[in-house]
Amino acid sequence: MSAKPCRGCGKLVVFAKDPDGKWQVLDASAPVWRQSGVKEGVAQVVRDSKAMVSHFSTCADANKFSASKKPERNFYEAEGAD
Repeated sequence: MSAKPCRGCGKLVVFAKDPDGKWQVLDASAPVWRQSGVKEGVAQVVRDSKAMVSHFSTCADANKFSASKKPERNFYEAEGAD
């Protein structure tokens, strides 16, 4: 997997297919921690080097790429009318 900069925030991302064959955008090196247990009432965690985080959960510009959050186009701006 080769990392490329996000077109929104510029952080490095990688593209991978999930089990359903859909492309996912992932942080290239996200620290992912997994709880391994509890010791004396304190959660014990270990870094999971095989896990990756969806870039949409960390990207400051994620709403630019979400179809449901794109701003509606103003008809007059789109047509260039005054």
